[in-house]
Amino acid sequence: MNLALLPETYAIWKLPASAPLPQVPFFAAIRTGEELSLVTEET
Repeated sequence: MNLALLPETYAIWKLPASAPLPQVPFFAAIRTGEELSLVTEET
């Protein structure tokens, strides 16, 4: 496995599990029974 340091800054959102998927550009969306997590570029 290779890891690379990216120049961008990212943010992680923690939302309620029942939250709708926000209309924002995201790199990852993970929904579990307990939460919805998003990874977005920080602006």
